[in-house]
Amino acid sequence: MLIPVNTREPLRWLNFRQSYKRGLIALAVLTVTVFTYALFWFTWPAPDHARLFDEDDSYDSALEPSPPLKGNFSKWERRQGEVRKAFIHAYSGYREHAFPADELLPTSGRNSSKFNGWSVTMVDAMDTMWMMGLKNEFSDAVRAVAAQNFTTDSEYFVPFFETVIRYLGGLLSAYTLSGEPILLARADDLGALLLPVFETPSGLPAYSVDRIMEQFYATKPEDGLFPTRWSRLGTPLDRQYTVGASADSGYEYLLKQYLLSGDTKALKQYLESINGVIQWLLFVTPTRELLYIASMNHRTVTHDLEHLACFLPGLLALGAHTIPDTYLPAKERERHKWAAAGLAYTCYIVYADQESGLGPDKVGMNQGTRWVDKLATWETAGRVGVPPGLKEEGPIKERKGRDYNLNRSGSYFLRPETVESLYIMWKTTGEEKWRERGYKIFAAIERHAKTRYGYTSVAHVDMDPVRSLDDMPSFFLAETLKYLFLLFDGGDHYPFSKWVFNTEAHPLPVFEWSSWERKLYGITP
Repeated sequence: MLIPVNTREPLRWLNFRQSYKRGLIALAVLTVTVFTYALFWFTWPAPDHARLFDEDDSYDSALEPSPPLKGNFSKWERRQGEVRKAFIHAYSGYREHAFPADELLPTSGRNSSKFNGWSVTMVDAMDTMWMMGLKNEFSDAVRAVAAQNFTTDSEYFVPFFETVIRYLGGLLSAYTLSGEPILLARADDLGALLLPVFETPSGLPAYSVDRIMEQFYATKPEDGLFPTRWSRLGTPLDRQYTVGASADSGYEYLLKQYLLSGDTKALKQYLESINGVIQWLLFVTPTRELLYIASMNHRTVTHDLEHLACFLPGLLALGAHTIPDTYLPAKERERHKWAAAGLAYTCYIVYADQESGLGPDKVGMNQGTRWVDKLATWETAGRVGVPPGLKEEGPIKERKGRDYNLNRSGSYFLRPETVESLYIMWKTTGEEKWRERGYKIFAAIERHAKTRYGYTSVAHVDMDPVRSLDDMPSFFLAETLKYLFLLFDGGDHYPFSKWVFNTEAHPLPVFEWSSWERKLYGITP
């Protein structure tokens, strides 16, 4: 079982408030940075806030992590235990064969460092360890973090976006769950080093979330859709609209900025933007009537479905579940729920259709009809049957009947977006089918992606056997296995009313701002 965290514990929460601001600002500001993917080059050493652990130091945390499961297991407890075992296999392989590098190459047993060389797999996975009750692994990770100083070779750039979501988010979340002060100190060090990235010609300031967002609100995006590329002056450079690569986390953080901080300007922009997505980017295929997310350049539509876009059904479900009636009327809420259900099914079925049971990174959909047009026709006819895009007729193994084709080799990169949406669908609807679908995906990962050292991305998902790509991204441990673990858990230890998962699946507590803090940090109530 998981142990819920009391986020109102006075002393620890008071300390957290002081340094959490810097991290929160960087996380909220990602609504800006996902469009630009700014790069930041730094070499400054971080100050040492606390003594380092000695090998003989005892480990004493503010809260005990949840213990491993024991005794007679239910079906879902057994399945949760399987995910925990998979995590241990993957993380043990990383620690033995790759640490302190960033990531394990799970087929060859070698390593790579694409994300600063600060042991990203370890930092990214610390909150997962805590949730799974892996005390020894977590304790070792705390010791390693205590020795970090976030310096890098001056020949390399530091990727700002990935550094914030994987390192800063990971440290803040691990601190929130455990109360270990060194984690907060290291997060504060890293947040301070990252702030100069906002010193740009556009004048986007380092400390005011409100002013940064105003820069984007002022562009008055058509139908709420934000272009993917922006200049250093803060102006759009194209009219490419997507919820896939280069834009996905932007739409996600509009809602999550509201949920985390209560910023209603962000909420209003989320609703305007998500309704623009529904209006222009959702289509239904001609034969199977699969609901999918397209992209658009000016008004020219590209009918590809990216795995990265499969976070959207979960986001829609989360919004429909949490946004008050004042902002989301009943009819609009109903439409968001329909879109969530239809898209979640499509994201799952492109897994189930494949010979391996693993999902391709991108598929080319047979050109369909705009969903809003299909809905209008269905409603005019009296709402007979299920809404368009919500049919669930099961997998099709014959490629000709699928209503889509695989792009290139059909590779699976251990991505989390589909299982993330399945988790949110389960938590918001209570429908067991979403859990069963998640387990089928996990079973396929076990069958086809497991190696001697860990788990690997694969090519040729519509073949058996698949081909190894010798890559295990840190997000596999930080997100994919975490969402599967939570999907199979019977409790509600991280309710959406109290916790917000960032785009790397790091849970952060909903923050209550005082009036002076709202004024200082530009948070609109």
